[in-house]
Amino acid sequence: MQAVVQGVLGLFRGASTGNQAQSPGTHPGFKRRRQGDGTDPDEDEMENKQIREDALCAFLQHLELKSQTLVDLASNRDSLGLAWLCTFLVTKMAVPVPLHSLDLSKRLEVPPEKAFLFLNALPLSVEELTLGPHLVGGPALPLLCRFLKRVAAARRREGTEVQLKSFVFSGNPLGQVEAPRVVPLMLKGVEKLSLKGNVLVKAAIKALADGIRTGKAESLRTLNLEETGLQKEDLQTLCEAILKRPLKVESLNLSGNPSLGDQGVETLSRVLSIAHMASLSELRLRESGVGNEGLRLLAEVMTQAEVPCLETLDLGGNPFDNEGAVTMVGALQVECLPLLKNLNLIPRDLPFTDQTISTLFKALSAEECPPLEHVRLALQFWNCENSNMAEGGREWGEVEKEENVRLLGAGKVPSIRTVGVGIEGKLVSAFFEEIANAPESPPMLSTGLVLLRPDQEGIDRMGGATEMNRLESLRSLVLIPRTGATSASVVFAPSMSPFLSALSGAAARLPNLCLLGLPRMGLRDEDLVLLGDAMRAGSLCGLRELQLQGNDGVNERGSLALMSALEEGENSAPLLECLQINGTRLGMEGSRLGTALAAGKLKNLSTLRIGSSHWPTSGMFALAKSVRDGFLTGLKTLDLDDTESGVSVIGREGWADFFRSLTESAKGLPVLEMLDLSGTCAGLEGEGLAATFEQGAVPGLRGVYLKQARFSNQGAKALADVVGRGRLPSGLCELYVGGGFGGGMEGGEDFQKLFVEICQKGLPGRPFPALDFSGRVVRRGLNTLGLGLEAGWAGLRNLSVIVLRNTGIQSLHVFSRSVKKGALRNVAHLDLGENLGIPSFVPLMNAIAECVPGGCAKLATLELSGSRAGVGGKAVARALGSGNLPSLRYVTLAPCCFDTEGMAALGEVFREGRAPPRLRQIPLPHNPFDWEMPNWEGDFPDFDSLLDGIARSEVGIPSVSSIDLSGGLIGPTGMRALGVILGSGKVPELRSVALCRCVIDDEDMRAFAEAFRSRSSPSLENLELSENSMTVEGVRAFLNCVRPKSFPRLLRLRLGGQRQMNAEGSAEVRALVETAKSRGKFPSLSLANLLSV
Repeated sequence: MQAVVQGVLGLFRGASTGNQAQSPGTHPGFKRRRQGDGTDPDEDEMENKQIREDALCAFLQHLELKSQTLVDLASNRDSLGLAWLCTFLVTKMAVPVPLHSLDLSKRLEVPPEKAFLFLNALPLSVEELTLGPHLVGGPALPLLCRFLKRVAAARRREGTEVQLKSFVFSGNPLGQVEAPRVVPLMLKGVEKLSLKGNVLVKAAIKALADGIRTGKAESLRTLNLEETGLQKEDLQTLCEAILKRPLKVESLNLSGNPSLGDQGVETLSRVLSIAHMASLSELRLRESGVGNEGLRLLAEVMTQAEVPCLETLDLGGNPFDNEGAVTMVGALQVECLPLLKNLNLIPRDLPFTDQTISTLFKALSAEECPPLEHVRLALQFWNCENSNMAEGGREWGEVEKEENVRLLGAGKVPSIRTVGVGIEGKLVSAFFEEIANAPESPPMLSTGLVLLRPDQEGIDRMGGATEMNRLESLRSLVLIPRTGATSASVVFAPSMSPFLSALSGAAARLPNLCLLGLPRMGLRDEDLVLLGDAMRAGSLCGLRELQLQGNDGVNERGSLALMSALEEGENSAPLLECLQINGTRLGMEGSRLGTALAAGKLKNLSTLRIGSSHWPTSGMFALAKSVRDGFLTGLKTLDLDDTESGVSVIGREGWADFFRSLTESAKGLPVLEMLDLSGTCAGLEGEGLAATFEQGAVPGLRGVYLKQARFSNQGAKALADVVGRGRLPSGLCELYVGGGFGGGMEGGEDFQKLFVEICQKGLPGRPFPALDFSGRVVRRGLNTLGLGLEAGWAGLRNLSVIVLRNTGIQSLHVFSRSVKKGALRNVAHLDLGENLGIPSFVPLMNAIAECVPGGCAKLATLELSGSRAGVGGKAVARALGSGNLPSLRYVTLAPCCFDTEGMAALGEVFREGRAPPRLRQIPLPHNPFDWEMPNWEGDFPDFDSLLDGIARSEVGIPSVSSIDLSGGLIGPTGMRALGVILGSGKVPELRSVALCRCVIDDEDMRAFAEAFRSRSSPSLENLELSENSMTVEGVRAFLNCVRPKSFPRLLRLRLGGQRQMNAEGSAEVRALVETAKSRGKFPSLSLANLLSV
């Protein structure tokens, strides 16, 4: 290395003498040369030395050396020497090169000892280092410790100013061995420590706590523990250390640790005080499982003035609701929080009610509110039918809702700067009216709008506000049309022309709009012409995602307008990343997209969804040419799924050319992750697809979807050969080749071979490989799959999803024996539905009940619908109560035909608390006709004993959110049990109950009312009792037992189709429910579908 230095010095020694007249620069080391007669040798030597130093300084400054350049040089074995030389010269000559931070988290091509030669040469002016596992663990550990000791020694030397005060770790480098050695050495003198994204082991937590307790962290100002897997007990360990040795930390980030919850906040609140963290100005708890109780504890700390320096509080993405939000804003007092500027109160789940929004607005506008500058909120203003009536006949909810909408539109709450807003119907017009009438643009910095069922006046006013350039803060705009009650087809969609016309004008712009969503809005050709004009005019220059799916009324003229804009416009959509035109006719001019790509107009395109868009064969030729020319190298998602239309326009020759382009291109599609060719005839060229795998043209592919893609036997054979030779993309984890339009089974020996090859070789990708052969005949293959899973074949160890619906399977005996021996130990999703050839699932259920420990430990979904799984209730109960399904969340056994003994056994499982602890649903509907099983002869199940077992359970079923027992029989015993279930809190997460077609009559409803009276069900959102046998009296009994707080969140109540009720009775039922609602009994209920079935 010294020879290299001498060589460079020699280069400058020869090059500098002829350039003495030039200014040496402004570096402090450029000293004025001594003047002499040139006869003193010492004087000449000093002058020559100064010339060399000046030249080196000029050279380094001319390089404009940057951190990333230096990292790139150090990462490569061939250029490491140059990187060392540059750092050596910068350090030696104190050249002011801006090397403030260096990111060395990516793996270097040099061994650790060489990398640390470079690190040890770094100037002490470097402020931040980011380190990955290769520079922390293994042979690098002692080298890192030596480096940290060198930094610590430099800090102790007088006159030495060490700027390295920030460490960032990436890639989980601090394990049980590394943490105890690295953390103590690193903490001393460090001001910023970021462990974001690293799962912290107990040793790392202990080392950090010890460092705090012993005073090594006294310089720490920023501590980032975001997404570190922090548990409540980990936080307790850290807080106990802070209680013994206060911190001067100013920024604390605990976001992304959902296990903390309210208990974590309770622990944290003990150190949120002037005595222990007096300087805290930033506290981030986003997505940390904090609920209402957690917000109450934080509010208590705030009102006690224990965090007077707090400027930023981030609580977004947490499961608090209206109560928590109201509690938090009630603590916003300027005397306690004089510096608070930033507040994030966007909840994870339910939107705030109108009353809560009013409370928020009043609190944020009050004189005693802190000097807030940036509040983040998510607000929904959906229409509320039949709310409590106000004076003058208008609905009370409607009055307050419109008032809040107008306040927001007029900017009357100026601290709200980032807001996501959902507005429905006529309120859209009120919102944009206020924006247009305000004296200036709204104060929002970032706005996301979802407009649900807007009327024409609302669209007109939005166009007017756009024309006034009042919507420049808009970052996302999605419109959802009014649809039919039972169909997704558009019934009413206002004309978008006023808005699009305003955008196409020269003055109007939405420069910050990233997402424009107009799905199923009934767009016409003239709308697409206006949209094209707006894109050409640069009005949407920031657009990254354009959603136009489902607008099937557009024809060739509209397609030409859109594609021409992309092809011809200089600034049409220079940042566009995602284009969705599936379910339209916008692909008719798809060949023009290739021209746009060739012109470099869509350099950022990563997602292209063009399925069922009438994309022609010429369009595939254009895509193929773009692949050959290297214009689609950034594409990650290519969706050509034509199953929606049922007809693929692309001919076989288009697929052949596309697959050939992948093999002929120098780059192929290097980052493509998802390829969906379902519903096309791409399978006819399956050999071409196999060739792309063989030649590595799609190395990043993770999912291939070929459902109903007419995959040929020759293609299956070619793909089987590729699998056999281990040539699948290394990351492939999902392969779907399900066939059969209309559910018919297809395939033969070649598909058997493909299935067996996959079973033997497996899918190479991680972490969740999936296999779907639905609609293909794989009778014998299932046995091979079971044996392979049982034996732990290397290729199947990662298989997590198995979907084999309608595959002609006729026996489960061999597969069940494998299950018993642990074949499903790594499987999370198993779907064997619609295999009517299987006489019974009893062998499988018994195998689950008797499997080896851990044999079904990861199974989360068991889908057996549309089969004969609904018989054999005792075997099902045995499996569910065995304790072998600890992860099971969803199980579908439909149509359910358990006999009396089977249902009683299942009830006992719930009564004794032996049900899977994570079970989310209990779906046991008796619905054979839904599965096209008209000759089904199973009995109607009696659900009384099941419901009675759940009601008598001492531990309850805390994770269940949905119960569907439709089509069975439920009598007084069952309905009385349901009243207990809803009102006892034994199923606290219960959101939906469906008991349709259960022959429930007035006596049953009275039994329910008797049990439920004076109780409440705070979580229930959906209650379906349609198509039963109750009369008006049964409904009256139900309504009489309801109190104002019984169903605070109930959104949908369905009572239609009662067999004992005529039109007059239905009208009376509606009136009764309206009266109950007016008395405050159902504050969240919408009556839109009250009498639907």
